[in-house]
Amino acid sequence: MRFLSAAITTATVLAALSAGAVVYLPGTQGKISRPIAASELPGIRPKALHTENVRVNGVSLTLELYQMKTTLAQIVRTIKKSYLPEHISAGNDFVKAVFKNGNSRERWLFVATPNQPVTAFFLKTQGALPRAVWPRELPQLPAGARVNMVMEIPRVNAVYGAFDNLTSSGSDMLASYTARMASAGWFHAGAEHSPAIRNSGEVYFRNTPERQILWIKFSDNGNGAFYLKKFK
Repeated sequence: MRFLSAAITTATVLAALSAGAVVYLPGTQGKISRPIAASELPGIRPKALHTENVRVNGVSLTLELYQMKTTLAQIVRTIKKSYLPEHISAGNDFVKAVFKNGNSRERWLFVATPNQPVTAFFLKTQGALPRAVWPRELPQLPAGARVNMVMEIPRVNAVYGAFDNLTSSGSDMLASYTARMASAGWFHAGAEHSPAIRNSGEVYFRNTPERQILWIKFSDNGNGAFYLKKFK
């Protein structure tokens, strides 16, 4: 159960990191775009709590994790006051901001966990990332889908992929994939895909050829993300 909880948490973070909906921030007009200095963020611990070597669209990068004693609302106020992000996106429990600095981009993701401090994730990329190649170990993409992002996390033997689909509802897509997963030997951990619930996210597992956990999530418009972790 601990492995399952960790897999779902990681997948949720990665889904937020790749989310692309733009939120307009009034009051940023005329400001100069500049990267965030970690020390300027409210309530942040200046030293990274954890660093992780990852590959994003085939490029080796370092993902940094910071703990913060603040709220998402305070973070948004700081960004509005001091920065002009290239774009910013938000959900009920996350804020993502991308800042352009010459040929590089700095990507911050702030995630609010119930009863825990805000956690910040940071990635810095040089130049444009190459086009992602969909990993063979993940389920096949829906027909007509476009790959958005692929992240490999070698230390934990995991891979994540996000894609744009825009052709069907999330619940319909999940029901379709649950049937596919069953034919490939996967078992669903819940009943989120059932007609009575019609949710858009589900966790699957199988033990052949090795123990694996797969998280599938679709948005309301059919965009999706898959996260696969293998246990040796």
